[in-house]
Amino acid sequence: MGCEFGQTEEWTHTTGLPWHLLAFDFHSIASDHGEGAERLYRREPSLYEVDDDYSGFEWIDFRDAEASIISFLRFAKNREISS
Repeated sequence: MGCEFGQTEEWTHTTGLPWHLLAFDFHSIASDHGEGAERLYRREPSLYEVDDDYSGFEWIDFRDAEASIISFLRFAKNREISS
């Protein structure tokens, strides 16, 4: 509730979202980024089709603790990797 455009205050059900923030570049760019992420999610079946089963996931490397990096593959039902 508001994270998609970088709201500055915690969301509450008693007030509306501060849509006026989209008039500022930072918030507008954050919104554009969120919309791009949503399009990617819808376009790539491996991001959602088998997200509740081990067959949709495969570790590549989880040992780079120093850099805080993990890498893995996600698969769609047909085991294709999204590009």
